[in-house]
Amino acid sequence: MKLNADSVVSRPRIDHAEAAPHQRSIRRRDGGGAFSFRTLAAVFLVLLTLGLAANALLLARYPGLGPTDSVVYADALDRALDGQAAHSSDTIGADTVAVVEERGILALGAQWPVPGNGVKDWLPPDQVPSTAYVHPPSYFLLTAVGVKVVQTVAPEADWHATGRLLGAVWAALGGTVLVALAMAWRVSAWPATSLAAWLVLSPQPLVNTAFVTPSAATLLVSSLVLLGVTLWWQRRIPWYALAPLGVLTVLFKSNNIVIALLGAVTIITLAILTRTNWRDSGLALGGLLGGTGIATVAWRLWADPVTFDYESSLKLAPDITGFATWLATPLGVGREVSMVRTNLLPQHELLPWLAILFTALMVFAALWCVVRGGAGSVERAAGAVALIAMAGAGLMFALLSLLRTGVLLPAPGRYVLPAIAFAMWPLLLLAERRWVWVTATVATSATALGWLLTS
Repeated sequence: MKLNADSVVSRPRIDHAEAAPHQRSIRRRDGGGAFSFRTLAAVFLVLLTLGLAANALLLARYPGLGPTDSVVYADALDRALDGQAAHSSDTIGADTVAVVEERGILALGAQWPVPGNGVKDWLPPDQVPSTAYVHPPSYFLLTAVGVKVVQTVAPEADWHATGRLLGAVWAALGGTVLVALAMAWRVSAWPATSLAAWLVLSPQPLVNTAFVTPSAATLLVSSLVLLGVTLWWQRRIPWYALAPLGVLTVLFKSNNIVIALLGAVTIITLAILTRTNWRDSGLALGGLLGGTGIATVAWRLWADPVTFDYESSLKLAPDITGFATWLATPLGVGREVSMVRTNLLPQHELLPWLAILFTALMVFAALWCVVRGGAGSVERAAGAVALIAMAGAGLMFALLSLLRTGVLLPAPGRYVLPAIAFAMWPLLLLAERRWVWVTATVATSATALGWLLTS
């Protein structure tokens, strides 16, 4: 089915007797929903408004640098504004040091002044190394372009504050592609938007888009890869169109290679559950993973040699306990971090409970789709992929990190956020059920209230 810029396709209200054609359509690999780009533009504006409001609120309350390596990331953005990429020989520049001195750093749930109170003294700047060079400069260069555009309209706009606010654009783009994914499977846009809105305001995604960090693009990349696999499966794009998406996984942050692995899991799961021709699936796997491999090699050839000198506090023994921590991280079982929870931001006690509810709904939706979805149905495939993503994303990252650095790192939730689109897939398919979109709409409002109540 060709994309239609004007049509709006809603998932039909069908009874069990009418469900069989839709279940067969995944085997025939057709029956995909059309897109309304005007609707998606409206979705983008809604999500952008929510994101800007949340980012402006956090900027007003915590004007300094964020809790996730933001000193080196802010310095990388400062360099990108001059058209430069970070290198291993760089040290923190004077502009970044001035921001740290003036506004402090958000750390351990509180805004710390500088110097003192345990915050590292960032002076003299020529002796503090920058580590932003371990990531491709794409996010910093694109955000710098956005800052320059804003400054043409408002010349006095602060570069660091503007960079933080522009995280709302990344959040809105990611959420909009998530809604497009739902529409591709014949789910109406606005029920899916209720879930996307809840997600972008949740603590873990928000900490990645309210501060300067390349993780701001993670939701966008995760959603784009799953949407690309969907469109390939529905025969709306050729297999080789997955290669650029494979490149995209490494383009913003090398850690996002987990997204390519989950995309491969999705292709294999669809092939197994529908007993499809393995030749076509093999080509798709080659396109996606080939693009990822080429991008990885190209980045390593272009980038400075990456040296890892982790402090002892950041090292874990690669034993069963360490891997078990990574296994629990996507869902945050027994921990304060997950794909949607984080302890890095000050937050009202309402917010962690709403994040737990979000996680519970994702798990329930995945199990529901596996059990209730018909043989060969998209629901069963989505449920299986989601369970693999929720159980395996942490282990995938831990193993990749161990191979790359030789050490096992602690498990922050932002490192498993790349799995979020795959984990949410079943919930998106159920978005039109009243209990889903009503819960998401109420929870989005409650989440916004929780941020307003955060002192």
